[in-house]
Amino acid sequence: MHPSMSLPPPSLCVTGAMSKIGRYTVKNTPGDVIILSYIVFRPRQVHSESHPPLVCLHGGPSIPSNYMLSIVNTVTDRSIIFYDQYGCGKSSRPTIGEKIAPFSIAQHVEHLRQLLHDEWKLSNYHFLGHSWGGILAFEFLKQQQKNGDSNDSSSSSCCCCSLVLSSTPTAASLIESESKRLYQELSEQESADTKKATTTQDDNDDEDDEDDSKLAFPTPFISRPSSSTSSSSTSTSRMASAIHPIASSSLFQQTHECRLPQIPLTLIDSLAQVGPVEWRGLTAIQDWQAEGSIRVPTLILQGEYDFCTANCTEDWKNHISSGFIEYNTLSGCSHFSMLEDERQYGQVVTTFLHQHESPSVYTTPVEASSQSEEPVLLSDLASGTTVRASSVLQKNTKLYGPMNVLDYSNNLSCWNSEGSSDETMDIWLRVDFGRLVRPAVLQLQFQAGFVGETMKILALQNDNDKWTEVSEEEVEDSHDIQSFSIPSTSTTALTAIKLAFDDCTDFYKRITIYELKVLGHEQYHVPS
Repeated sequence: MHPSMSLPPPSLCVTGAMSKIGRYTVKNTPGDVIILSYIVFRPRQVHSESHPPLVCLHGGPSIPSNYMLSIVNTVTDRSIIFYDQYGCGKSSRPTIGEKIAPFSIAQHVEHLRQLLHDEWKLSNYHFLGHSWGGILAFEFLKQQQKNGDSNDSSSSSCCCCSLVLSSTPTAASLIESESKRLYQELSEQESADTKKATTTQDDNDDEDDEDDSKLAFPTPFISRPSSSTSSSSTSTSRMASAIHPIASSSLFQQTHECRLPQIPLTLIDSLAQVGPVEWRGLTAIQDWQAEGSIRVPTLILQGEYDFCTANCTEDWKNHISSGFIEYNTLSGCSHFSMLEDERQYGQVVTTFLHQHESPSVYTTPVEASSQSEEPVLLSDLASGTTVRASSVLQKNTKLYGPMNVLDYSNNLSCWNSEGSSDETMDIWLRVDFGRLVRPAVLQLQFQAGFVGETMKILALQNDNDKWTEVSEEEVEDSHDIQSFSIPSTSTTALTAIKLAFDDCTDFYKRITIYELKVLGHEQYHVPS
């Protein structure tokens, strides 16, 4: 059974959210009149200051935005805007007489600028670009910086709070080379499986295998839809004929493009509205590669089986100078991860957006860590920091709950863990900052006689990563405030830390902490 058969069925993308459809006529365009079609979900929130809208840029190039609509199901706290780029979907198509005009990234950047400034009149917003859409977002933000716009909240221009690059390479040539490699690996594996399952093979079979390996590799960014697709075809066969002309490449599609057992209707609908060949796939952007850098917090998102592999995205760290870049790999997903696992995709994106709801002036991690200013308190209740624990004495959270350790005004409030004689019982305290921070110092006040003599400090960069142990400390059996350094965070921002205790001084393994303070710097520490 193919691995994708264990995944949930595809969504029909019934969002249930209020939406507004619009059409915008592009200004200052010689020749044909260009009309761009868009849709705004939850339009009443489009100018929200606390939750700026998410502007989604589709891939292809020239694969309209229908396939991205499932994002509305899981990113539910803001407006979400989609539009069909010039050349596909319900927007205008490029023509000059009988000849198709050449594809132009600069033209798409200008269209996006007019939509943001003139049509939607956004003050702040987030970008999510999938595949080619991420390239468009990068080029737009780079042009914005060149023109003198900034992410300073005092600027009168509209500002991008954050950028999600979903399955976006740093060069089109990398997509080509990686797709060739993955296709070759699949062909070799398929050939080996066939030989293993077949007891006899003749010379003709060997010749066929050799011929198959010489076929053109699957075209990434989805291109070349077939005009002869029958309406009675199954969804799988429709996808095979629509994505590229290689009939034998269905294994590549099922492994690296969309791993669902059935192709979602939204994706099929998008493939039926693609633009002309010259305006889609590598044909349009074959010479593109990232140059320069941008100053926007950026999440690099890709699927575990994505044909846009880590080799295609690792160089983004050299093009994001905001001081923060986060990588996240979605387990079990490939290129269309927003369709394959809506919940996982939405949770990762929502968490990232919440961390960057306001534009700021950003410094690099080196700049932030090299400041001479003293660390600030990161664990103040007013900052949104929360604390969880492995257990609470008598389950009385009011008297002994973990949040008491942040109540610095009450010297008697404390956290007490539940007692047990079980030597294997884990005792831990988790501090969630609700944002990205760079903690440097941990201060704790225990109750003497109720101390974990060994304490491991673990760090978490985001909810989908694994805990990483950064240090192991020896704790004194004392009521005095004790300080511990938190190493290896000068270049890595964290969302949470966990304190794991062992070797308790109390026979019943009870731990009592009166006060916990975490000192350090906010992720985007700006010198005064």
